[in-house]
Amino acid sequence: MHQYKISKKRCYRCGGLISWDNYPSQKWPVHVDENGNKIGTGSCPKFRQTTQYYKSSNLKTVKSATSIKKGYPYSFSPDIRQVYAVFALVAVISIVAAIGIQASINNTYGGIYGGPEYPYEDPKDPFSWEIDCEGYASLIVDGDTYFFDGDTCGVDEYIRLADIDTPESGESGYQAAKDYLCALIHTKWVYLDIDDITRTDPYGRIVGVTYVRHNSTHLLNVNKALVVNGHATIWNFYNNEFNPYDWPLYVYHV
Repeated sequence: MHQYKISKKRCYRCGGLISWDNYPSQKWPVHVDENGNKIGTGSCPKFRQTTQYYKSSNLKTVKSATSIKKGYPYSFSPDIRQVYAVFALVAVISIVAAIGIQASINNTYGGIYGGPEYPYEDPKDPFSWEIDCEGYASLIVDGDTYFFDGDTCGVDEYIRLADIDTPESGESGYQAAKDYLCALIHTKWVYLDIDDITRTDPYGRIVGVTYVRHNSTHLLNVNKALVVNGHATIWNFYNNEFNPYDWPLYVYHV
């Protein structure tokens, strides 16, 4: 058996004895025992384990160009680094795209509420509105009905959004309308303009226009926001005080 000259340096992967007798033709050292006899195939046990791992992962093991020099027995540059790079690139592109889409939505539809962010309707517009009650929207029943906890007026009633209609349970668009109303007002402080003529509908629900705070100077007309965003249609009851065709999307209120 060929006796190999044992190197003063040990394998940096497994710590075993190695010989450089075949360098540079073989490009990596031979693993030997204390007597200079080749161990098995002469390759590093840990290198074989690592190679087997990448083979099982369908990843190619490649020797790095920088590894072919004495003092660095061998190294490899698995394609997994390229996979990581692709994932990172996709993540960055997705984040940038999401930010751009959200910015476009905010500019075009005023964020979640819909409608143009600016300009607001003139607060002196002849549209007549008032705030009769303030409180919390504690329960969303469907796209046009919710439960109102009135902290300022003692009204704890179901509210029917005036002069609009959303899909009923089982109809197309029902869940989307309900989810949209929930996003707008659920557990939030809302402002209620109650119909001064009929006050309630045939089911005993209070009829009114609901507003929610949009920013420090304006409220959003929730009834109209549902229409603007395609979740409701105008259903004008002429026996109440409201005219849905004159509603501005935002009203001035500080």
